[in-house]
Amino acid sequence: MRVESAKLIREKTPSMRFFGIPPVDYETFQGNPLFFRDPNYGFQNTFFYGNEFTLIIMDIIIYLMWDMILKNTMIALFLSYLVHKFISWLRIFFGERNIAQKALIDDAFLI
Repeated sequence: MRVESAKLIREKTPSMRFFGIPPVDYETFQGNPLFFRDPNYGFQNTFFYGNEFTLIIMDIIIYLMWDMILKNTMIALFLSYLVHKFISWLRIFFGERNIAQKALIDDAFLI
């Protein structure tokens, strides 16, 4: 007997939100997927979701800063590239850790 899909989407209890407790209500699970609402968009905040324009403006400002300081275009381009790669690495590192915490799995299982 399949459970209706509307019953499979639940709200997190306050203790689950505060302590990060995984769901323990298995009576209705019975092999069906069980989803919880994410009203704070915690999962979407781990990606560059919708921030492309802001990131391009930041790259331009970083390039202009290095160009004004060093007065050398090639070095400014290289340094702005390194800063961009470092910021992307930070975002990936902390984003994977955030996804692992939100999904309550070890980050070694993320591809």
